[in-house]
Amino acid sequence: MTYGETTVCDSSGICNLLACRFSELFNNSVTQNDRLLTESFDDNIMVLNNITLNRERITLALKQLDPAKGCGSDGIPPLFLKNCAYSLAEPLCYIFNRSLGTGVFPDAWKVAKVTPVLKSGDSTSVTNYRPISVLPAASKVLETIICPILCDHIKPYITCHQHGFMKLRSTTTNLVDFVEYLTQALDSRLEVDVVYTDMSKAFDSVPHDILVEKLYRFGIVGNMLEWFKSYLNKRKFYVVVNGFSSEVYDIKSGVPRAPI
Repeated sequence: MTYGETTVCDSSGICNLLACRFSELFNNSVTQNDRLLTESFDDNIMVLNNITLNRERITLALKQLDPAKGCGSDGIPPLFLKNCAYSLAEPLCYIFNRSLGTGVFPDAWKVAKVTPVLKSGDSTSVTNYRPISVLPAASKVLETIICPILCDHIKPYITCHQHGFMKLRSTTTNLVDFVEYLTQALDSRLEVDVVYTDMSKAFDSVPHDILVEKLYRFGIVGNMLEWFKSYLNKRKFYVVVNGFSSEVYDIKSGVPRAPI
């Protein structure tokens, strides 16, 4: 495996080389969550400042876990949580509600086990790999519950022209809308100019302070805003290759890729 002028052959060296490369993808120039949220948001926006979960909701999330998924940094297989759903729902309900109520996401759940996945090209070059995170099992359960709640809250405020990362929307629906717009414009003998952009390493370079500000603008306040701040802050990762683990690196920006 090569990176620049460095070449390693053993699994331990490879996973550390990949981890070093992945750590450079993060935007280290941004400061974390230090923007002053002084401006008020639109009065028409509903606020979301607290979420309380019940045992039934957690049991359902546990039963829906994919048992084929691998373990995260906690070493707990999803199969265990799925099979013990009824016994674990009560203690997890207490832990989850304490986390949401205090606005603190447990540090132990912020450590991602990263698997390198070849994108394309030369398999011996670390630049051709992307990091795929596997998070602790309990963290994934909580995220599967919070995700639809957050999506339902912000959906009314997202433009109808947004197609990426939206349920029942895709590049296909985006293309259909664009072709319709283009056809109407050309029929009206109007000029159409199109600008295509690509955000390099978008998942890994999202500044946390800007993301938190966006959440605030969508009415995420109080304990929930503090919870999302805590979720993003002090995240870490390590790379696993052939059973060998790299050193642990800090994550300065971005969001976990494919966490759930």
